Amino acid sequence: MYRLVLLLPVVLNTYKADPDAEKLSYDIHFWIGEESTQDEYGVAAYKTVELDDLLGGAPVQHRQTMGHETEMFLSYFPNGLIIKSGGIESGFHHVTTEEYKPHLLQIHRAGGKCRAYEVDLAVKSMDKGDCFILDSGAKVYVYLGEGSDPFEKNKAASLAENMISDRNGKATQAEVDEAFWTLLGGTEAEVTDGESAAHKVPESTTPKLYSMEDETHEWKLIKEGAMTAEDIKDDDVQLLDVGTDIFVCVGSAAPEGEKKDAMILAQKFLVAAPGPNYIPLHSVKPGQNPNKESWTKAFSAEEGVPPEPEPEAEPEPEPAA
Repeated sequence: MYRLVLLLPVVLNTYKADPDAEKLSYDIHFWIGEESTQDEYGVAAYKTVELDDLLGGAPVQHRQTMGHETEMFLSYFPNGLIIKSGGIESGFHHVTTEEYKPHLLQIHRAGGKCRAYEVDLAVKSMDKGDCFILDSGAKVYVYLGEGSDPFEKNKAASLAENMISDRNGKATQAEVDEAFWTLLGGTEAEVTDGESAAHKVPESTTPKLYSMEDETHEWKLIKEGAMTAEDIKDDDVQLLDVGTDIFVCVGSAAPEGEKKDAMILAQKFLVAAPGPNYIPLHSVKPGQNPNKESWTKAFSAEEGVPPEPEPEAEPEPEPAA
C-alpha cells in the first residue's frame, strides 16, 4: 500500500514510450497537500526543474493537487492511495495499542476514482454518503455509509484488509460497536446525511492561449477557441487553459528566465483566476506529448496537430455484489 502525507513529494516515472526505443521517457509529478504553503510549493517546483535539468530536459512535468490527482498519477498506486496528515509517527509498522494514535480515513469517489483522506477523529467528520475506516491500531473498523456506492464500499474493504495485512497478525477487523463511537466522541445519530461536497471534478471550457510577456512576465491572452500546432511558438512560453487542465508550453528558444519561472507563474495565474485552483498543471516542451485527451481536443484536425495521446484508463469496474 502507498501513502502520501500532506507535504510536497516529487514522483519520477521512467518508462519507454516504445519497447524498441533507445531513449527513456520520463514524467515528473510534484504533489501538493492541502496544508502546504506557497513557500513549500515554490521549493517543490524548483526542485522539479532541477530534476528536469538533470535528465536533460526530457521529462514532462505535472503538478498534482490533493483530491484531484490525474488518472496517470493514480495509476502508480495500484493498491490504493491513502493521504495522511501525519509524518513519521503516523506509520503503520511496529504497532502497539499503547503507542498508536487512532485516526479516521474517509473513502470518497470523485471522477471515477476512489481516494482515502485522513480527517479529524470526530463524528462531525462523517457523513452517510461515504465510507470510513477508523484505525485504532489493534482494531480496524469499517463504516459503510448507507448512501455510499459499491466502489467506495469495495475500496474501504480492500484498504482495511491491506492495513491488517501490514500488521503481521497484530490487528483484526472489528464490527462497528460502542467502542467505535467512543473513539469518535459521539453517536451514530450525529452522522449527517448526504455525501462529501469536496473534490469536485473540473469541467472543460473553451481553450484559451496566453503568452508570457518578456518584460513583465505577465500572461497575455492571444487566442481563444480551437488551436493549431502553429499557435505554439518555440521562442515563447505560453499557457493553454482548457478548463480541466492547464498546459505550460515551454519553447526551446524562449528566454531562460521565462523557462525557469514558467510553472511558478502558471501557479500564480491559477490562484488569481476565478475558477478552482486545484486544476492539474503540465509543462510541455517541443516534441513532447502530455498524454492527455484534453490536450488533443484543444487543437483542430489540421495537419501537424500534436500526436494522439494514449487512452486514459477505463473507469473502475463495478464491484461484485
